[in-house]
Amino acid sequence: MLNSKSVTTNVAYSPKYEYYRWNDIEVDSAYFRTGLVQLGMYYGDNSRGMLYEGSSNYGGETELEITYKDNRNMYHYDLSGKLSSIRTKSGHLVNGTVYDKNGNTLRKRSPYYTLLENHDFREGGGMWQLGSNMSIASENSVDGNGSLKFSSQTAISSNSIAQAYSISAANMSDYVLTANILDNTSNGRVYVTWKEYNYYYGEVGSGIQLYSSEPGHWSRSSTSFRTSTMTEWITVQIIAEAGTVGTAYVDFVDLHPGVVVEGFEGDNERWGIPRANLTTVSTKAKEGAKSLRFNNSGSPITTSISYNKKIPVNQGIEYNLSAWFLNDLSSDNARLSIILYGQSEEGNTTESVQLNMSELRGSGLWFNKDISFVPKTTTRYYHIQLLYQNAAGSSYLDQLRLIPNPLADRDWTHAGLKASPVQ
Repeated sequence: MLNSKSVTTNVAYSPKYEYYRWNDIEVDSAYFRTGLVQLGMYYGDNSRGMLYEGSSNYGGETELEITYKDNRNMYHYDLSGKLSSIRTKSGHLVNGTVYDKNGNTLRKRSPYYTLLENHDFREGGGMWQLGSNMSIASENSVDGNGSLKFSSQTAISSNSIAQAYSISAANMSDYVLTANILDNTSNGRVYVTWKEYNYYYGEVGSGIQLYSSEPGHWSRSSTSFRTSTMTEWITVQIIAEAGTVGTAYVDFVDLHPGVVVEGFEGDNERWGIPRANLTTVSTKAKEGAKSLRFNNSGSPITTSISYNKKIPVNQGIEYNLSAWFLNDLSSDNARLSIILYGQSEEGNTTESVQLNMSELRGSGLWFNKDISFVPKTTTRYYHIQLLYQNAAGSSYLDQLRLIPNPLADRDWTHAGLKASPVQ
């Protein structure tokens, strides 16, 4: 089949991905008569990139949307054959335009950032594969421009699944998934989750389930996660579980990179730990098995350590920096600071954000501090540094988090939305 310019195949979707690789071969959609077909096209060697995926509706023609990556940007071409978006390597939207199938300009995309194309269903079901009893509706939408609707008057016999087109993802990297859900079902539940796949689309992980926190009302919930060591793709799913009866809506499904959740459980190669005065210990931890300990039995010193990975962020969205501390420092005026240094796309410093800890010295108690802020318009990344000043004795740090505020990234209050805690 791979050596032939004509391809006839019968692909079952259960759901499951079937990928075929062609090089400079014309694909005639007439050969794909029924079913749901996905095309994976590659250029050059396998490590260089992917011309994304396309799908057909049952019994319809194969429609191919292409995403092309190089070392700098990601370029997405839609069904009209026009360049519809350009994103930087970190995923920030540089330029975005919505066209109809004839290539006419409909609107410019707003600078609001999420890895998911058509995350707010303003473009109908584009970039999503809808499950049974699912459609796009506007009568119950956060912004009045569309939402995904599930509706069934009888209990469905099996899970109904809508899923976004898969996203190229880095392994061992951090993400936040957030969604608005209005659940009016009388039995069963509708939730948002994700699956992780390796290069060949073998499943290597699956996520927790985001449910409505207040049935009968719009609510927005969020979770942070780190991909597995083998993850190459993330697929976001909206699922109505078997037995569900009634109606539910989902809107503004956002996937953001750049989440830091550090429990100091692993070998912490990104911090360069252990080093002088800094180790991970299991004797004291707020959550999990370990925390980061600073220990200096001599005269007070000033020292610092940096996280060696840049954290991409979205300008115009509020973030929250938080951590748990246990302060057993013995020196007067000792202080631990967590500093975020903002950087532009070119690597220039744009700003600094600082969270300071000096309270409850010698109490032996864990306490939490946090600060919320909005990155400057020129900030694309943050570089994290821990700074110990005039420090002697011991202090402990655990659960260092940098996450988008699940409510502050838009004004959801007009829709009566309530946030559930970030998990």
